[in-house]
Amino acid sequence: MSIPLFLGFLFIGTFILGLALETFRVPWLFASLLIGLFLSGNSFLAQIVNTDTFDFLKTIGLYLLLFIIGFSLDLGKIKSSGKFIVKATLIIEIAEVLVIGSLIYFIFKIPILISILVALSFATVGEAILLPILEEFRLTKKSLGR
Repeated sequence: MSIPLFLGFLFIGTFILGLALETFRVPWLFASLLIGLFLSGNSFLAQIVNTDTFDFLKTIGLYLLLFIIGFSLDLGKIKSSGKFIVKATLIIEIAEVLVIGSLIYFIFKIPILISILVALSFATVGEAILLPILEEFRLTKKSLGR
C-alpha cells in the first residue's frame, strides 16, 4: 500500500470515527488517538510507517500542530492572567508528577528518577487532550479553562 493511499484511508477512518464519537460528546481528537492506538499494534503497516517519507510527514505534522497552537495563543490574555497561570500550572504539574510518578514507581517497580521523568512526559502533553474536552463543555471562557 502506498503512503498517499494509507493516509487517505487514515483520514476517512478518523472522520467516520470522529462523527461516531461526536454523538457521545467525545472530542474529535480521540478519534485520531484511537485509530493510532489500533494501528500501532498491526505489523502489516511496518513497511509504510518505517519509511523516511513517513518520518518526514510525521515531523511536518508535529511542526504544523505546534505552529497552530502558538498561533492561537493570545499573549494579552496570558499576561493579564500571568500569576494565576503560573500558580495553576505549577500545582497541576507537581500533582501529576507526584501521583503518576508514584504509580509508575510502585506498580512497575521502575527507578524513581525514571518514574519522575515519565510522569513529567505525561504531565506536559496532557493539556493537548484537555483543551478539546474543556471546549466541549464550554469551560474555556471561564478562569479555570483559560
